[in-house]
Amino acid sequence: MKKILGLLTMLALIFSAEKIEAQEFFSGSSPIIGVGLGSGHPYYSPVGYGGWERNRGAAIRVTLEKPVKKIKYGNLTLGASLGFAHSSRAYRFSSPPRNYYYHRYNMMSLGLRGAWHYGFEIPNLDVYLGATVGGAFTTYNYEFNPSPSPSFHLFGGPFVGVGYAIDPSINIFLEAGADVAYGILGVHFKL
Repeated sequence: MKKILGLLTMLALIFSAEKIEAQEFFSGSSPIIGVGLGSGHPYYSPVGYGGWERNRGAAIRVTLEKPVKKIKYGNLTLGASLGFAHSSRAYRFSSPPRNYYYHRYNMMSLGLRGAWHYGFEIPNLDVYLGATVGGAFTTYNYEFNPSPSPSFHLFGGPFVGVGYAIDPSINIFLEAGADVAYGILGVHFKL
């Protein structure tokens, strides 16, 4: 019931929103904070190998972006991102009765990002693409080796996203690409 009520509230906000151009949301000099949630992350993906099963994972990311320049039909933003992701997997190593041992993986990332927000003629719509580059501190442990094995690696890559402004200062977005999760659903707040 709570999920249905939440969905109805979100739909009501979307359809009652005033016309806001993506150009306006990502223009000016006001910083924009984004908070998003994702599932799993690319460094320990749920694709599975042989006996892997029962993957669980969650990711959270916070970004801070600032519009810096109007370029052609859109606006360029530059900023930073901070993310955390956790995954755990169970590996079946025998036939029934099923015996499992568990792997746990945590990642904390810090990166720089740049995005170009294209200004379509569709009210409230924001379509963007960009790139992230940064570093990630990871720990990995499993049942037979409970001491975490820390490591650091560089990461980077492209991302694409789509957003919908429900208010002059609030934009809901869905983003896919290189980050703490393959896909992130979240909200941008213009300060």
